[in-house]
Amino acid sequence: MIEYNFENVQSLSHDERLDKYHIYVENTRWMEMMNLDDLRFFLHRKNLLNDLIENDNGIMIKITSWDDYDLREEYELSNKINHPNLFKNLCYFELEEDIINFLCLHPESPELHQDSAIIISKYYRGLWYDVDINILKQIIYTLYTLLFHFKIELKSINMKNIYVDETARMIKIKYKIDKYSHELKTKNVVKIDEHSNSVKIGKNDKIEDRHCMKLLDNIHDILLQINTSASREICTLIRYNRDVFEFLEIVNILC
Repeated sequence: MIEYNFENVQSLSHDERLDKYHIYVENTRWMEMMNLDDLRFFLHRKNLLNDLIENDNGIMIKITSWDDYDLREEYELSNKINHPNLFKNLCYFELEEDIINFLCLHPESPELHQDSAIIISKYYRGLWYDVDINILKQIIYTLYTLLFHFKIELKSINMKNIYVDETARMIKIKYKIDKYSHELKTKNVVKIDEHSNSVKIGKNDKIEDRHCMKLLDNIHDILLQINTSASREICTLIRYNRDVFEFLEIVNILC
């Protein structure tokens, strides 16, 4: 993990290709960033500046090498599929200088990230505590929705890529799963950020048994990672109910 010694920057995670940071930035600095001359391939949502400055929880920045095209594809996919439980990225760009140093007004610091591809998004707290049955249902319903509504399969799922948006008012979330519809209400909205692990099933291809088995395996894996009494109980149900819709009916009655 590349560490910065700035009070407003926290390192979140690191893997072979990607660094994640949580950062608080002065509002004026965002406008200066958007006007940089060497900002390349700048892709962004319509109200980007408002989204950046109206967020009290800070911003998450993902950084990788500029020749890693996966991050650009991740941004584009996150803005093609819309659902309250799916993570939405605010912008993507490439930059020759160190974006963290620039945002923190430290041009004299060593440039740890140069010639980088960058995604900026809102920051939400991680899935580390208070994982109740409502949150477990959101995760399960969202994975079902990805497969049966968006025809997207996940190669894998990791707890570190699931976040929670704590809202001031109750939110109603609807799920379209094959011929079934479900909804629930919550103030803790799950945000799943697994676009980089997504595989799109062909438009004319059918969802097959292997996709359904992979769905159940992913649900089993993430519930084991969460490792609460409720998640372990649902894991047991998966082992004995390998029919995706029978298992879904069991999840519906959990409370």
